[in-house]
Amino acid sequence: MKITAPTDKVEKGIHILTFPGSEPLTGYERLYVGDDFCERLSPSAPELGKILDFAGRNGKKLTFLTAYYTEKGLESLKPALETLNSRGSEAEVVVNDLGVLRILNNSFPELIPVFGRLNT
Repeated sequence: MKITAPTDKVEKGIHILTFPGSEPLTGYERLYVGDDFCERLSPSAPELGKILDFAGRNGKKLTFLTAYYTEKGLESLKPALETLNSRGSEAEVVVNDLGVLRILNNSFPELIPVFGRLNT
């Protein structure tokens, strides 16, 4: 017996590294933004704001990837999380660092934490 998932239930996503501009990214329902290995590749708050505007205009869901962070990196992450939180979207935040989880729980409970692959 072969079991297959219905194709209409599969969500397709794309990992974007920079603002997609006017490209509609058809065929994808979710945008993955950020990097889960390097804190320095995380988008700034203004960059994330542009991506959120794009996602809203194009009906895309958003997942924000986060890496391991230093104390200084955690401070620089907060403005991006504030931007994400201020939009009222049900955005996912992939957590690979317990410091990021602490910040989400204490300051941004509306954001949806998802444990990342580095959290083993």
